[in-house]
Amino acid sequence: MSGTAGTGHAGPDADRARREMVERRPHPALAGLVRGYCGYRYDLGEPVWTREGPHGGVTVILGFGPPIGVGWVARPERPVDTVTSFVAGVHDEAAFTVDAGRQYGMQIDLSPLGAFTLLAVPSRELAGRVVPLEDVLGARAAALVARLGEAPGWPERFAELDAELLRWLERAPSPHPVVVQAWSLLRRTDGRATVTELCAATGHSRRHLTSLFRREVGLPPKTMARVLRFHRAQGLLLAPDPPPLAAIAAECGYYDQAHLNRDFTALAGCTPTRLRAERRDSPASP
Repeated sequence: MSGTAGTGHAGPDADRARREMVERRPHPALAGLVRGYCGYRYDLGEPVWTREGPHGGVTVILGFGPPIGVGWVARPERPVDTVTSFVAGVHDEAAFTVDAGRQYGMQIDLSPLGAFTLLAVPSRELAGRVVPLEDVLGARAAALVARLGEAPGWPERFAELDAELLRWLERAPSPHPVVVQAWSLLRRTDGRATVTELCAATGHSRRHLTSLFRREVGLPPKTMARVLRFHRAQGLLLAPDPPPLAAIAAECGYYDQAHLNRDFTALAGCTPTRLRAERRDSPASP
């Protein structure tokens, strides 16, 4: 899941001392599969609850510290998963994370086809789920987390992640070329391509394309297109100097601002204004 927002209780210098985040690009051979790595550590002295809207990717958390709770905003009756290292599959609803204010670990951001390739699991089996890492990787999970946790610093950890994922890539399955083509078009258009256009581009029927796409990406193409449009809009909304909501709606292919608001309510569980306020006020923002 993604990072969260900041506290000013002890001043900016004290805040930086209690919060560390380091990002790095993966090895070039992993381009298109791995979007990025992030190492993080914080000790804020207060609980942190963070809303996580869908983003069209798969998140792998490698935890070195205390566990974190993960749940679903629209499903309060469902028990919160308490996990330390886990995989969060693609989803089309708002999740949340909650912790006591102390976390330490690493995050791998995978594209859906990166998850299919490197984890060697059909993405539909991970969709809408939070799965303990050992259930996906077996004994490799504990060994990898131990090596990363024992490494002397972030550069060594990033190098170890590159080496491990490159080993996985050597024996990884290849996604179906039709799915690769359809996913590339959706990504390139930030979800504005229609299923009709995807079918025309790939030369396959809606039914056949949807079946292949859902197996390897995790969601049907129409649903994933909606998620990608939302994610683009969320990125604009949370920028330091965001455009007006009407301009965001137009930029991201919504009919009007009312349609944008409805998608935020459905996919983030709140209005755009509330989401921006939450991120601004959260005690764990960078």
